[in-house]
Amino acid sequence: SVEPLSPGLHWTIPFVQDIVEINVQTQKWDAKTSAYTKDVQQAEVEFTLNYGLDSRVAVNTFVTVGTEWQSKLVGQVVSESIEGVFGQYNAVDIVARREEVARKIESSIRGKLPTRGVSVPDFQVRNIDFAAAFEKSVEAKVIAEQDAIREKNQTVQIEEQARQKVATAKGDAEATLLRAKSEAESI
Repeated sequence: SVEPLSPGLHWTIPFVQDIVEINVQTQKWDAKTSAYTKDVQQAEVEFTLNYGLDSRVAVNTFVTVGTEWQSKLVGQVVSESIEGVFGQYNAVDIVARREEVARKIESSIRGKLPTRGVSVPDFQVRNIDFAAAFEKSVEAKVIAEQDAIREKNQTVQIEEQARQKVATAKGDAEATLLRAKSEAESI
């Protein structure tokens, strides 16, 4: 039978008993992974995950998974969560709604890891990089939209100047007509 040991000194029977240490402290994992968006754009996602093994399930985790529980449990869940959430969005939407995407990934991770005995104090998406060609196309689109807004503003400005000229011309014409009437009446 495998029993967890409390802190302190313990006796073991050599060649019969072994003590296996399992770290249950909160650990930090900085990593990158690739994911595809709904519109099949590849992204490189950099993230930081703080996680720890629940000490109440450490023995069971050791028996069923082994000492390499981090790579077997945590890595798989994080990759699945990032890929699953990215697959729901088009790349442009991920750029525009980055914080929402990060929260959905965190929610997915927090929903899965605790069922495996792993706590998640914090998860952060540090960076999302798309292929250079995609980033250039997004930049070109933004520039085109800004140019269209600038052109529209110029059109509105020209239309306003034209209205002002028409109003000035009308005023001048009315003034000339009144002057002509006034001169005609004074004769």
